[in-house]
Amino acid sequence: MSSFPQTQITTPHFRVPFQFGGINGGALLNEQDTDEDIEDCVKVILAVPVGHRIDEPTFGTPDTLFQLGSDAPIAVVRSALTRWETRIAIGVEGSPLGSDEGLRQLTVRLGIFNA
Repeated sequence: MSSFPQTQITTPHFRVPFQFGGINGGALLNEQDTDEDIEDCVKVILAVPVGHRIDEPTFGTPDTLFQLGSDAPIAVVRSALTRWETRIAIGVEGSPLGSDEGLRQLTVRLGIFNA
């Protein structure tokens, strides 16, 4: 939840996932540059595949589906976050998921720079 009451937001950004329930049933918002806003921006970068946005076709994270078992997805995620979100410091780690060496679980740790 945002630390700002909806009525005190001066530079609004939609929350992710998009939700209703704000003022008069409107969209819920975050104040720009708050921790919540930055976290939501990171979620969008990770969720949007490259090529999905017509206005910015290079935005998002490239598909790493067929790079299973390698460390390439770690570099891809790190590169996408570094390119598109400059307000964070990131750490990305990968480890095998269960007994299947071909599947990897990625852990992303964020540090948010205070403006």
